[in-house]
Amino acid sequence: PGAVHAPAMDPAFAQVPLDDLLEGIKAGTYLPTSLALPHDFILIRAEPLLAAIEFNQSVTHLDLSCNNLGDAIGQKLGNILKNDTILRTVRLKDNTITEYGFNRFAEAIVENDTCESLDLSCNFPGEAALVRLCEALSSSRGLRDLNLAYVKLTEACAVHLAATLRCEDVRLQHLDVSFNNFGEEGCAVVANALADNIRLLSFDISGNCMRDKGAGALAEALKRNRTLEAVRARDNFIKVVGAEALGKALQENTGLALLDLSNNNIWEGGAPEFARGVGAHPALRCLAVRSSNLRMSQTGPLAAALSVEGAAPSLTELDLSVNAIEDVGIGPLCEMLRKHTPLKSLNLRFNGLKDAGAAQLAGVLALNKTLERLDLQHNGITEAGASRLADALRTNATLRHLDLARNTMREGTAELITELLQRGRSPEEDIGTPLEEAMRLLERDFGAGPHGGAQAVTA
Repeated sequence: PGAVHAPAMDPAFAQVPLDDLLEGIKAGTYLPTSLALPHDFILIRAEPLLAAIEFNQSVTHLDLSCNNLGDAIGQKLGNILKNDTILRTVRLKDNTITEYGFNRFAEAIVENDTCESLDLSCNFPGEAALVRLCEALSSSRGLRDLNLAYVKLTEACAVHLAATLRCEDVRLQHLDVSFNNFGEEGCAVVANALADNIRLLSFDISGNCMRDKGAGALAEALKRNRTLEAVRARDNFIKVVGAEALGKALQENTGLALLDLSNNNIWEGGAPEFARGVGAHPALRCLAVRSSNLRMSQTGPLAAALSVEGAAPSLTELDLSVNAIEDVGIGPLCEMLRKHTPLKSLNLRFNGLKDAGAAQLAGVLALNKTLERLDLQHNGITEAGASRLADALRTNATLRHLDLARNTMREGTAELITELLQRGRSPEEDIGTPLEEAMRLLERDFGAGPHGGAQAVTA
């Protein structure tokens, strides 16, 4: 499960001139189910747009992101939403909606019980309006998915948001409050409220200066919470103390499927308690710790924890990109790959790997029968290392995607790797989807998504 995807324009109406489409929606002669007009300078058609939405009979998904609509139109949209019974998803990201517009949306989420997903991110309404919105959430019965990223939520807002999360009647399942101004105290207040919340499935509190205090509060909440499946806390100045607290929580939590702690400095001394928590968790499917200061001498604890028989039985996606693992640190991870059979996707881009590291990985790939995606972009692999990887693929029939972009090798070697990865596939099967996109899809909704693909690209 993940937050509702952004709507796309109904393809049956994509070629209809916009003025005609809006008039048709108003009159009921055009009945699209989705209306997506991001970046469309819709401001010059504000009145026809508002009329179309007010008399809409069919549009359930509306996306007006990045249109600089302003507060006056924001207020009118909020007023329309109060009485609307058709719209299910509304995206108003980055539209310069300020205080009065947010006040109307606060009223709308109380009165409207059919709109399930609302994106108000990247607007700046001020603290008073945000507090009112957070208070209104406790009376909402329809909203399932709310995005309040980049709206300057404060510690005062955190108090009201926490009260909402403790309310048993609130049905929110997906909440994004990333890149706001909670600070460690506000993060702790919100995190504490998660302990007894029974509705929320995914929660993003990235970019809020959580630090170790906030991470500790989140850890305590995860020990008790049994419903959260995805937690993102990247870019939060979390260090090893916070990571170790989270590791202890993972040894008690049984429901988490995705954890993203990227862009934190969590690996001092190898963070053995955190590593043990990852290894002990029965349900964790995706761990993202990119750019988390994992250095070549620190890979041992994580690799050892995942090498224990039966460790992390659900872990299929591991993102270690943008670290400093280098050839010295890849050895323990290769040993882990020999023993941890569930892993299907490994991201090692930007890790200073050279030909010796590629040779170690090749030795594992020659025998591994479970890994499907390996990202080695932006390393220092040359022809010698690429050739070893190609040799490994002659006996490996499971790897479906190998990305070597921004490494240096002969064109013939890149073509050979692509050819080896294509064996046994139908001509229609996609072989070009990058691992990064696969990870984004997984992080968004844990679905299968178009993960397949193989790339071997020269620098």
